[in-house]
Amino acid sequence: MPIINPNPTNLEKARRTAGISRKKLGEISGIPERTIEEYERGRNNINNARAYIVVDLAEALGVPVQQIMNERSAADA
Repeated sequence: MPIINPNPTNLEKARRTAGISRKKLGEISGIPERTIEEYERGRNNINNARAYIVVDLAEALGVPVQQIMNERSAADA
């Protein structure tokens, strides 16, 4: 049984809501599964991703781009 992340990123929440695996999201979006994992685990910040990556992931999930972006804190402003 997979371990459920207690504090998932917006990308992970959207993917789980869509009911698809990282592998499937990678196949649909053309973004490597490893890259998706890096964004979901917080090793890379999706807010700093190239625009085409964010757009491709959002389109594959059928959600607005803003829905998969990370929340911005006051420190980010």
